[in-house]
Amino acid sequence: MSDCDQLKYKLEQEKKTRQIVKDFSDLANNLANDDNAIADTFCDEFNRTHRTLQQGIAKLLYLFIVKASKTEYSDARNEATIEWFKKVAEIEQYFPLI
Repeated sequence: MSDCDQLKYKLEQEKKTRQIVKDFSDLANNLANDDNAIADTFCDEFNRTHRTLQQGIAKLLYLFIVKASKTEYSDARNEATIEWFKKVAEIEQYFPLI
């Protein structure tokens, strides 16, 4: 893959990632309405994915939590989340690609 193709791929992945974060944030914003139904659907769909993809998703979520645990600024709106992230980040986890 040429340098130009690599850059295009990286930029496309960043754009997709931003959209996923926006969509996920919109979903979380709706949790107040019916969090159990949304969580049930999320888990059902996750369980339908390929096992290797489940491993990759779990790794991505773990890496997100570890990185977010280093957030220096929090307030009452996300304080419990950051504290929980810090506890999870203390657990070292290896997600092998099989």
